[in-house]
Amino acid sequence: MKSFFSFGFPFLLRIIIPGSFASLAIAPVYECVFPYRLGSNFEFYIFFSIAVGLFCIFIGEHILRFYEGYWFWPEFLRKFCISRLQKKITHLQTVYDQTNDQIKRQVINGKLLRFPIKEIPTERVPRYQAEMPTLLGNILRAYEAYPNSRYGIKSIFFWPMFWLLLDKDARKEIEEQWVFAECLTYISFLSLILAVFYFLLYWFDQIGLISKVLFIIDPTAFKVMNLTRISAKKFIYVTMFGSLIANARITYLISLRHHLRNGAYFQAVFALKKNEVKETLLMKESDSEYWNEMWLYLRYKLIKCQKCKSFFPASYFKDDICNDCHTDNNDLKKS
Repeated sequence: MKSFFSFGFPFLLRIIIPGSFASLAIAPVYECVFPYRLGSNFEFYIFFSIAVGLFCIFIGEHILRFYEGYWFWPEFLRKFCISRLQKKITHLQTVYDQTNDQIKRQVINGKLLRFPIKEIPTERVPRYQAEMPTLLGNILRAYEAYPNSRYGIKSIFFWPMFWLLLDKDARKEIEEQWVFAECLTYISFLSLILAVFYFLLYWFDQIGLISKVLFIIDPTAFKVMNLTRISAKKFIYVTMFGSLIANARITYLISLRHHLRNGAYFQAVFALKKNEVKETLLMKESDSEYWNEMWLYLRYKLIKCQKCKSFFPASYFKDDICNDCHTDNNDLKKS
């Protein structure tokens, strides 16, 4: 779940941080490998940074879905990773039950909080389960499921309503907290993309494709190419590939802590604003029934019959007649 950001300082950070990283990552190729320059260095890096930053913003939702484990994950790989994480959870819960060391229990509990709690625990001690193939996916699933398990609120559907009721300062604080998690996730994604880029450069160089392309563009290019540049290319490709793969892993792991903190803010919004949203929507029922009925009505236009308690489609006319018991619910409301 993401915040609804505006064109302010956090928006600029979403452009500057990932874009600057991408510019630094391609600098070895731009400065040392190819003899061509697309204008001055300063102009190129500014343009490239802005373009990459805007690209990350436009596909930010897709990047998160990829890291959560929804998109571009083969089914066999999803099942394998979920099973692996579930074994890890089982091991952590076993160690937690067997140890009396409070410090160790706190450490284990912090790791378990990355996973969703089972909806119906069989024991008094909370039990966790892996629902997604990645740690980030389980973290987001855990705090998105909390409002539903705690209050009966479908968080993904109702989140825009809660967000609009927040004051300007609260929105700004939440957005400033979330921007760092998103930027770290973007940098991790860019590291993977650029690692593939350097791998392809190495492979193309091995088959002589890069030299052929440069020769087609300008046959005199090789006269100005330095022999040191030619011999250094393979070292640059291999070094950057390894560094980017390591950076993708490190920034991903760092982003998890920020996503956990974002989850705490997300849960706090629902805890503090649920009554205000309830009063705004003007319905009076028990909390769980209220949120479920409101979600069914707003999402699917279904009304709960006051007599038989079944749900039926809302009518475009004044009469709301139940399909099962044929009761006119408007007459019941008047009585």
